[in-house]
Amino acid sequence: MQWGLLLMLLPGLASAQQNYDTIGIDSGPAAGLRGHSECVADLELAFPVSGIIGAMPVEEGAMVAAGLVLAQLDQRIEEIELARRQVLLDDLSELNAALAQQEVSAAQYDAAQRLFDRGGAISKEDLQNRKLARDLTVVEVQRLRTQEALQALDRDTAAQALERRTMHAPSPGIISRVIRKPGESVQAYEPVLTLCDVSEILFTASLPAYGIELSEGAPVTLAFVGRDAIAGRVRFVSPVVDAASGLREVRIEMPERPAWMRPGLAADLILN
Repeated sequence: MQWGLLLMLLPGLASAQQNYDTIGIDSGPAAGLRGHSECVADLELAFPVSGIIGAMPVEEGAMVAAGLVLAQLDQRIEEIELARRQVLLDDLSELNAALAQQEVSAAQYDAAQRLFDRGGAISKEDLQNRKLARDLTVVEVQRLRTQEALQALDRDTAAQALERRTMHAPSPGIISRVIRKPGESVQAYEPVLTLCDVSEILFTASLPAYGIELSEGAPVTLAFVGRDAIAGRVRFVSPVVDAASGLREVRIEMPERPAWMRPGLAADLILN
C-alpha cells in the first residue's frame, strides 16, 4: 500500500519540481524568481466630448512629459464662440453710459432737494420724480453689473468647452498604442490613446503558492542582465493563487530607480 501511494505521488512531485525549475526557484536559502519591470498603470485616454480628431502631435513609442498635448479635436467652432463671448464681456459701453446717467441723476436730485429745502422753488412732486429717476439709474447699473458677471461665466464656460477638446498627458509616460488617428471621429469617452504611466516603474514576478513567504515592506534585490543590482522593497503580494500555475503575483517597488529603467526589462528577483 505504501509503495502504491508513493507511485501515485511521484508524478505530482515531478511536475512541481519542473515548475520550480521553469521559474528559476532554488531550493536553498536564497531563491531567484524571473520577472519583468512594468509601468505603474496603462491608461486609456479619451476626450470627454465627441468630435473629429484634428491633430495628434505624438506617435506610438514616444516618451511624453506630464501636461504635454497628445491630441486635439477640431475646435474652430469653439474658438469662435470663445472669441464672441470675450467681445461681449469686453464691451462696457452700456455700463459706462448707465454709470454716467446715474451720476447726472444723483446730481439733479441733490440740486432739487436743496431748492425744495430753501422754500419750495420746486414742487414736491418734481422732487419725487427726480428721486425716482435717480433710483432707476441705480437699479440699471446693478442690472448691467449682474449681466457682466453672467457674461464672464459664459466666457469661462466657452473656455472650458474649448479646453475639453484638447488631450493632455496626465503623467509622464510612453505612448504604447494609438487607437484613433487624425480625421477619424470619436465619441465621448471612447479610447484614443494608451499611455504607459512611468511616473513609477514596478517589478512584477510570480511566487509559488507554498515554500516562499514574503511580506509587504520586505527588502529584496533585483538583478538585471548587464546592470548593477538594484535594491527593492515588496509593495504587494497577491492573496489569490492562480489555479492553473499555482503561482501568485508579487510587486516590487524601487525607491531609487536608475535612469536607464524602462518597462519590459527582465530580471531576477533575489530573495535572501
